[in-house]
Amino acid sequence: MAWRVFSVSTSNWTSKIELTPSASTWGRALGSGKGGSTEFKVRDPFVAETATETNLAPWKRMIVMDFYGIIIYAGFITGYSVDRDAGSVSVTHEDLYSVFKKRVMADILSDGVQSRPGLSYSSASLSMLIKQAIYQGQNDAARFNLPIVLPADAVGGYSRSYDPWNLPTVESVLDDLTSTENAPDMDLAPRWTDSGSIEWVLLSGNLTSGAWSWALDTPLTTASNLKVRRDGSGMANRIAAVGEGSEKKMLLSVADGSATSDFLPLDKVVSYKDEKVQANLAARARADLAKFSRATEQVSMDVQMDADFSVNQLSLGGTVNWHVKDDLFLAPGWRSSRLIEYSGDLSLNVHLEFQST
Repeated sequence: MAWRVFSVSTSNWTSKIELTPSASTWGRALGSGKGGSTEFKVRDPFVAETATETNLAPWKRMIVMDFYGIIIYAGFITGYSVDRDAGSVSVTHEDLYSVFKKRVMADILSDGVQSRPGLSYSSASLSMLIKQAIYQGQNDAARFNLPIVLPADAVGGYSRSYDPWNLPTVESVLDDLTSTENAPDMDLAPRWTDSGSIEWVLLSGNLTSGAWSWALDTPLTTASNLKVRRDGSGMANRIAAVGEGSEKKMLLSVADGSATSDFLPLDKVVSYKDEKVQANLAARARADLAKFSRATEQVSMDVQMDADFSVNQLSLGGTVNWHVKDDLFLAPGWRSSRLIEYSGDLSLNVHLEFQST
């Protein structure tokens, strides 16, 4: 079988037990978390042998989706529901980003943390700051360690300071660093180690590796269900970013592109109430101006794996080339988009989400 599904212990990141689900969904996304669900028909004694309370315990075990020996998805079990009459157990799980919601960026989190010095960084790249956020989220004691392969430090022109009394979560810090001007991409790619345990590799920077092409109007195409959605409801060409403080002491930065914009002036107020540095607030305002100055285009389609394409070839941030010819609305020709998400189940069908570059 192409797909194999495992339960893996989060105490030692091994203790791998193969499961036999009837269905299992999963997803991966660039710079954000995804999850899925896995179902077991436990009236079958072979299924019930491994689909146990111990092997499906929330936060003690993970669901790992393996395709021909390559991890495609790994999610921490967050809960399960049992339908005794139906003889089924349904498990929910979320990927590594879910842990960052539950980790505070502090060297030690204990009584009196509010009086400890803040964590300060200077002459750093944004990728290094991402690394430091993840590192500090597991730096309290050995039991907090996560098997994440971190890159080497890299210098840059950025400075950040995190006050312990704000108790910033790793998730909130990562959101700040990946939504500012010239923000790097971020991915946490799971993989098996040589010893059979699981680990993640932190990738950050300009992630563009990989290119795949589908012509949708050829007789033997493996692509289908193309959907294009362009949403301009959030568009604006003048951004007012609000930072720390209130009334006249409130930090404010305005990025105005209305004079050169090709659509009528539209304002948008965004709040970053924890931001206390004017330069950082200005960078976020400029990033929001670039983001909201055009409509969001979301494209999706389903592709079938075959001899030429497999899910383990995909890498987030890569290029999807797609061609239409006989369409009632879309202009004919090739288009290039950026892969931002992909998902699937136990079948050979993969759902792709991509955005125009």
